[in-house]
Amino acid sequence: IFIGTSVHRWNDNRIFYKEAISLSKHFDVQLHAPADFDQKSLHGVTIFGLPIWKKESDRRKIRKELWVRLKKNTDSDIFIFHDPELIWIGIKAAIFSDIKVIYDIHEDTIQSIRRKKWLTPLNKFIAIIGYSLLQGVSKWIFKHYILAEDSYKNFIKSNFTVIRNYPIKKEWPKERNKIFDLVYLGDVTEDRGGLLMIDLLSILTDKYPEIKLALVGKIEANAYVLINERVNTLKLENHVQLFGYMNYPDAMEIVCKSKIGLCLLKPVQNYIYSYPTKLFDYMQAGVPYICSNFALYEELLNECQAGITVDPMDVRTAAKEISSILEDSLKYDTMSKNGLSSLENSYKRKDQVTMTVTDKDGMKESVYLSYFEDENQWKGGFHAFQPGEYHYAISVLESESEQQMTSGAFTVEESQVELNRVYLARQTLETLSEKSGGSYHSWLRREDVANKLELNPREDVLFSTRKISHWIPLSIVVLVLLTTEWILRRKWGLQ
Repeated sequence: IFIGTSVHRWNDNRIFYKEAISLSKHFDVQLHAPADFDQKSLHGVTIFGLPIWKKESDRRKIRKELWVRLKKNTDSDIFIFHDPELIWIGIKAAIFSDIKVIYDIHEDTIQSIRRKKWLTPLNKFIAIIGYSLLQGVSKWIFKHYILAEDSYKNFIKSNFTVIRNYPIKKEWPKERNKIFDLVYLGDVTEDRGGLLMIDLLSILTDKYPEIKLALVGKIEANAYVLINERVNTLKLENHVQLFGYMNYPDAMEIVCKSKIGLCLLKPVQNYIYSYPTKLFDYMQAGVPYICSNFALYEELLNECQAGITVDPMDVRTAAKEISSILEDSLKYDTMSKNGLSSLENSYKRKDQVTMTVTDKDGMKESVYLSYFEDENQWKGGFHAFQPGEYHYAISVLESESEQQMTSGAFTVEESQVELNRVYLARQTLETLSEKSGGSYHSWLRREDVANKLELNPREDVLFSTRKISHWIPLSIVVLVLLTTEWILRRKWGLQ
C-alpha cells in the first residue's frame, strides 16, 4: 500500500498512528509525507520523507515529486491519498497505472475553498468548478472512498466507508499537578477560535491573575501575526504559551497537564457537521472541556456529560462557565470521570463489528457498530438519503477472519428522511429564522417548542367579495340572460 500526502506531516494522528500502523499489521505499507528525514521505519511502516512546505507554492513541487515516486513504484497495489489537491494524481494513477485508488476525505473541500481568504472570488469559483468536475470523474474510476464524517455523504453517496476520527485507546497519565489552566489542541486559525481564546483569557485574568493557556498545534501564518498582536495589546505575554506543531504523544502530555480543554470553533459549515477529534482527546486525558454549541457537539455532550457547550462568539459566558468548573472540584471530578467512562463504554471497540447497508438502488455503506456496556448492546447509525427498504448484514471480524452473524431488512419512511434533511440544513434554517424574527429549535430540544406555545383564543369574522367582472365567462352568461329577459318583456308587452 502506497499512502501519500502533500499537506500533512508524516506523524499526522489519523494518517500515521491510526491508518498506516493499523494497515501495516496486514500489509506492506509505505508512507510518503513531508518530513525532516529521507527514510526510516517505525511501527512496521516505511516512511519516505517529502520536503516540508512553508507556503502554498511549495506544495506544487511536493506533488510533482509524489507523482514521480508513484509512477516508479511497481510494488504497490493500492494508492491511498488524503489531500484534495492530490485528486488529479489519483485520477492519473487510476487511468494509467495498474493500481487501485482510495481517497480518504477529511473535510468538505468546497466549503473549505469558500473560506480561504487569500483566494479572490474568481479564483474560488474556478477552484470549486475544477474540483467538482474532478470529483465527479473520480466517482467512476476510484476503487473506494473513506469518509471521516457522516455529513460527507452529501457529496459522496456510494462506494464509501465511514471511519470517524475516534481516539486511539491508550491510558494517559492523570496528572494531579496541572501546569496549564486552559489548553487547545489542534491547528490554530482565526476560524478555529484563535483570537476568541485570547479574548477569553483576557477576561479570566481579572479573576485569576496567574492563569495560563497552552496552544498546541500548527499555527496558520496569518493567525500567528494576529494572535501575537492581540497578546501584546492585552499584555498577556506571561499567560500564553505557543507550542506549535507537536508529535501526538508529546501533545497529549501537555493536555494531561492542563485543567480545561477549549474548542471554541466558529460556526463554519465544515465544523458544524464534523466531530472535533480534540474533544475525544480531552476526554481520554480526563480533562473537562468548553466547546461550541453546535447540534453535533451537543449530542456528544448529552451522551458523555464531560463538558459544557457555549456560544463561541460569547466569550464572557464562556469565561463564567470556566469559572464554574475551576471553582467546583466535585463538578470538575465528575466531568473528568464521565469523559473517561464514556470513551471506555461507548467508543471502545471490542471485536470489530460492521453492518453493511444496501438501499433499493444497490448502493452499499459500511457502518461500524459501537458497544454500550451498560445496555449490553451494539449500536451504530447512518444517514438515509431516500425512503424505502434497506437490507443489512452484520459481520464480526475476529483476528483475521470475518464471519457474518445476521442479516435482514428494514424500512425508512419519508418522514424520517425529511427529519434527516432538516438536521443537515441546520445552519440555513437558523439563518432564515433569525432574519424572519423567529427561533430555531433542534429535534433534541423539540419539547421547548411546546413549552413556548401560548394559546390565546380569539373570534374571527370571515367575509369575502367576488367581482363578477373579473370572471369573463360568468359576465357573458349574465349579460345574455338579461338581454333575453328584456327581449321577452318587449315582445309580450311587459314593462
